[in-house]
Amino acid sequence: MAGYNYKYQMSNNAVDAYKSGCKPYDQWAKGDLMDEIQKLFDPAQHTFDVNALANEPVEVIRMAVLSYSAWHHTTRKYQETDFYFVDGKKLLALSDKTIQKYHDYVLSK
Repeated sequence: MAGYNYKYQMSNNAVDAYKSGCKPYDQWAKGDLMDEIQKLFDPAQHTFDVNALANEPVEVIRMAVLSYSAWHHTTRKYQETDFYFVDGKKLLALSDKTIQKYHDYVLSK
């Protein structure tokens, strides 16, 4: 629903995005990410070690599982903010080797 939500100081579409499980990249805390991953994790389908992933820095986990959803207006000045979600398709393709590549990349910064 288009329009602005003065209570939350963002667009109605941004409010709906939060309700559907999307949020800005930096707002994905480690605990939130792991909660969503646990909901989707199936040992029969996924080839990565979920416990090893839980021990990684939050930036590694974000890179490994988040995908862009859409941008929404946030703030009274209509700032455009990108929103992300935990992507089940990325989880299916995720491996310990891929996690290690993200780990190495994050630590090299």
